[in-house]
Amino acid sequence: MIQNFKTYKTSIKDSTIKDMCDSVEMTKVSVPNPVQLTPIDRRSIPNVSDSRMAFAIKAEDYTHQFPSVISEVMRIPEAADNLKGFMGLEKVIRRTEVMLEILKDTSMVASAAAFHSYRCFYDALVAAADAGLPGADEAAADLGKLYRKATGGKSFKDQDTVVDKGSSDQDAA
Repeated sequence: MIQNFKTYKTSIKDSTIKDMCDSVEMTKVSVPNPVQLTPIDRRSIPNVSDSRMAFAIKAEDYTHQFPSVISEVMRIPEAADNLKGFMGLEKVIRRTEVMLEILKDTSMVASAAAFHSYRCFYDALVAAADAGLPGADEAAADLGKLYRKATGGKSFKDQDTVVDKGSSDQDAA
């Protein structure tokens, strides 16, 4: 757990970001017959829960024991391929979901740390403008406008201090 996001540092090279993006693209193109459904399409397809997949897996086992009941209409060879594809993709999806959460969390902490540092810079810039540093008043006014826009009209001074949610009263004891 991040105890103090304000001190977090990440240094990801542009080449690493490019490699990660290229890897995602390679994964995307390696999926045979990829499907991108619309929201309407998603609602029209039955939701296959884990219990339904347990049924399909067991039925696949029985097709080998009772081949005489299979007809062409049932499309059992395609069903077997689809079941295998589903099971493989589920493994990838589980791993991807974990990785996506890690990426989102890392991005969140990195952005919070950067924003905190730049808020401190802004405070120092306002003080420098008040002290008469040439050009600081224009830069502070420019950043102040962006800050109010990002915070729904609140000025920097109106914002609550960012609280470190990683610590508790017990930590102070």
